[in-house]
Amino acid sequence: MNVTTSVGRVLGDRYQVDEVLGRGGMATVWRGRDLRLDRAVAIKELGGPWLADRRALRQFDREARMAARLAHPNIVAVHDVDVHDGAPFIVMELIEGATVARLLADGPMAIEAVVAIAAQVCDGLAAAHAAGVIHRDIKPANLMVTDTGVAKICDFGIARGLMGAPDPTVSGPLVAIGTSKYMAPEQASGGHVDARADLYALGCTLYAMLAGTPPFHGTVPEVLAQQQFQPPAPLHAHRVEVPVPLGALVMRLLAKDPEHRPGCAHIKAVLADLAADATPALVPVSANDATAAVPAIRGRVGFASSDPQRHARNGWTRAIRYGSLAAVGLVAVFISAAAAWRMAPHQTANPPVVPAAASTPSVTATPAISTPPSSSAPAPTRAVQASQVTSPSAPPSSQAPPSDPIAALRLAIQQQVSTGNLNPDKASALYPKVDAIAHAAYAGNPTDEAKNIKAFKDSLLPLRTGGQLSVAGYDVLSDAADAISATLP
Repeated sequence: MNVTTSVGRVLGDRYQVDEVLGRGGMATVWRGRDLRLDRAVAIKELGGPWLADRRALRQFDREARMAARLAHPNIVAVHDVDVHDGAPFIVMELIEGATVARLLADGPMAIEAVVAIAAQVCDGLAAAHAAGVIHRDIKPANLMVTDTGVAKICDFGIARGLMGAPDPTVSGPLVAIGTSKYMAPEQASGGHVDARADLYALGCTLYAMLAGTPPFHGTVPEVLAQQQFQPPAPLHAHRVEVPVPLGALVMRLLAKDPEHRPGCAHIKAVLADLAADATPALVPVSANDATAAVPAIRGRVGFASSDPQRHARNGWTRAIRYGSLAAVGLVAVFISAAAAWRMAPHQTANPPVVPAAASTPSVTATPAISTPPSSSAPAPTRAVQASQVTSPSAPPSSQAPPSDPIAALRLAIQQQVSTGNLNPDKASALYPKVDAIAHAAYAGNPTDEAKNIKAFKDSLLPLRTGGQLSVAGYDVLSDAADAISATLP
């Protein structure tokens, strides 16, 4: 698919593709816009050999519906799943911040930061496991930290949906899906995998965050063998200042026998004690506490260093410096949102944000997806909310307009701007009027919907007489508004 000519497409009669954020062997990630709710979204569109694998597509649908049960502040939200021209795609929230993998590029993280992130990831995992969902690929690249200090897990249910896929990096009958350096022994051997595999992967991730390196290294087959048979070096061999309880917790998580790994409740208790011993207000132990703790975190949490001034400089603001990055994992996306989300109330909240993906080698064949930094401003409250009230211009598209008349009206406004028929400054005042129409439609209030359609049309005449809207543009927008009126009872 040609990336340049793909910009401006509308997927599923609703989601406009604005710009490419990254490409891999299995998928392309786009920054897009939900034309129905007028909010920025991340869109990951499946491609390549997966499109011809009917079994994979069936697993995709099954796993997507299972993952739709997950709704937690420490899990990246998936809004929708659909198919366009035979290619499945998912629509996700956008999050501003950086992956833990990106933060680790500067070396080991401060102990307070590790505790803060681990506690929130544990909350997300506990919620997923309670819903019967196993991640199977917890690693730094799949953990994101927003600019407000909230940790979020990406790509739930993905590895489970890929269990039938052959792995070209592993010879013989063994098929192990995940990332070798963060893979539980039972997963590496192709055995039975349950929620405790996620806890082992969390232990590998915490080890890397504290030591600056995962516990095992080598080729993929070598690392898989080490995961199964070799004990990791003690954390103190890498970093002497790691608190004894934290080091002991990580080593227990790395137990070869799943029966010997602590559960989420015990992990949270140890982390809470560590946070209390440091500074009670310093480390958020849940997403609800994270925003309030951000000033303390930004002032105190940085990366490991013998230079205290460097330690204070780095801080949590590393995530801000790295900017907006695509929040997608390295494995193909097989998650979805419930169909009922389509009828959810319209939101007007915070600016959207995008997380990052790093280039950690994976046992699956999906390459990393990266994107240059963005200058998006951080949201004033928790970034799980992600809507906007303005839409960017987009190049005109040669495809048929969306069947959703509200989405078609929003797209028509963008096209009139891009073709010079509408003054861009005046267009910004039209989008809230479309929002009002959508609000009334979702509320099931045809009287208000008709009133808001009339208000939209009434606002077009002054623009036409004032020269800010051409006659042709006026006709297009009036017809688009009339198309919505035609759907009213």
